[in-house]
Amino acid sequence: MISLTASQKSLSKLFTQREQYIVPDFQRPYSWGLDQCRKLYDDLVDAYNSDKDYFLGNIIMAVGEKQESQPNVVDGQQRLISLWLMFRSLSLIFPEMKVLEETLSTSNWDGSTKEIKIQSNVIETYDWKELETVSKWTVTDIENELNTCKDKNGEFFYPSRMKKIEANCLFFYHTFQKFKENDGEQEVKRFIRFMLEDVSMLPISLIDSNIELARNKALTIFETINDRGLELADADIFKARLFVKAINEEQKNEFKTLWTDLKRACRNLKLEIDDIFRYYSHILRGIDDNTRNEISLREFFTSANSTISQKTYKEIMDDLLRLTDILSQYKTIKGGRSELAAWLQLIDVYTNTYPRYAVVTYLYHYGFDNTKELIHNIKSIVRYCYKKGSTTYVKFEIYNMIQMLSHSSELPLYNNPSVSESDFDYLGRLKYAYALLCMYLEDGSAINNYDFDRLLTYRDKVELSDDWLGHNLDDHLDDLGNLAVIDTYRRTKKYADKQKAYSKTEIRELKSFLMDNPHTISYENLKRRTRQKKQLLVQFFKG
Repeated sequence: MISLTASQKSLSKLFTQREQYIVPDFQRPYSWGLDQCRKLYDDLVDAYNSDKDYFLGNIIMAVGEKQESQPNVVDGQQRLISLWLMFRSLSLIFPEMKVLEETLSTSNWDGSTKEIKIQSNVIETYDWKELETVSKWTVTDIENELNTCKDKNGEFFYPSRMKKIEANCLFFYHTFQKFKENDGEQEVKRFIRFMLEDVSMLPISLIDSNIELARNKALTIFETINDRGLELADADIFKARLFVKAINEEQKNEFKTLWTDLKRACRNLKLEIDDIFRYYSHILRGIDDNTRNEISLREFFTSANSTISQKTYKEIMDDLLRLTDILSQYKTIKGGRSELAAWLQLIDVYTNTYPRYAVVTYLYHYGFDNTKELIHNIKSIVRYCYKKGSTTYVKFEIYNMIQMLSHSSELPLYNNPSVSESDFDYLGRLKYAYALLCMYLEDGSAINNYDFDRLLTYRDKVELSDDWLGHNLDDHLDDLGNLAVIDTYRRTKKYADKQKAYSKTEIRELKSFLMDNPHTISYENLKRRTRQKKQLLVQFFKG
């Protein structure tokens, strides 16, 4: 049974009572930008102009019985901090209004010291420092900062160079100053009274004997409620789940370090943390012989018998960091000139990421040491997925591959003895992937940077050779013979210009073809090149 209290409160009661709101370590950083702040401001002004009470949504808080004056904000920090920034900016415009000062800080039991109303302990960020900076701004400070964020017409522009807390405070200050100039001081003060007395929120407090137990209860609610704010990423939920598994302060500090390392690794890979959990989910599914259709990532990792509930935070973080190391090595090798690089490129040029999940599963279990076996498996994956076409339906066989690779290091060939040249008449969205495959079947060495082009285009119709009579170029634009993988891309329109530009290519087959066709490409030569490439594909898919 979850024990909670919920009582709707005005902003005055939320901000002028003695509580100091603690944003716990596992929360995500403050991330509201201009759009969210402007919408909050506009909604409040619209409600004020309509003379209606306004409800701003829920806040979920964890409360320890011995720490009642410091509730942990498990959900709602974005709105709380943004509202605090509103009050802070208004306090600089109306320093005589004591009620505004009371919204900004709280005092200890005997009133001897004051602290900022909201304390952020979030890892991987300096939100606490920004709140402290803004709390100390004078009118001169904020005016000086504001002057750097105005164009020549005096209009405010959002200072992307700044951290969000400081930038949003400047936005609110500028906006309320405009309000004051346009409608007068008394109108703004009436609006402030409206905000404090007629705008409310619903704090949902989960209470237990200590803050850790209360947090666990609050997380259950946190995972299902997210109104008004930015949508919670799955990683926000997983981070919270893992953080509460760290029992003592030493473990919590270790988790913070590991999570920061994970974020840094993802940033270097240009991936989201959710992406790493997606790879991890497929690996775990393979180990468990689970080849059923996928459930949502959040459901997979937060169910009662999930990995997060069964493993320690250290085991999970070690697995995730190991995955980022594998993906980093994958990225490095793919950028080289080896045969393995070529086959990794063929995995990544496919139209979805399912083939990559199978490759990464192999690497997770067996590493990069056996290049011959790894290339064999990649060829099997390419044979199946390319022949299946550009479709997410490949995932069902990928699930089986992942299961096989979790228990054995080698996939079957996935060869197709009945394949014929006519199977490659229409390539659809995979046409350029097939062009790359043909190139690497002719020459196994990878190229670092490649692009794709059509050799003949609509612009070449007027210069076609005589043997094109009776044939429509439009029907052959996506023939394999007309597609080129290029390593010296230049924006040229006609074949004659391309012939000169691409003649410097290091791709031997393309260079030879361009030399044999200096002015245009005859119908017979285009068909011959198409036929040669189809023959390569037939040999490959037959295994």
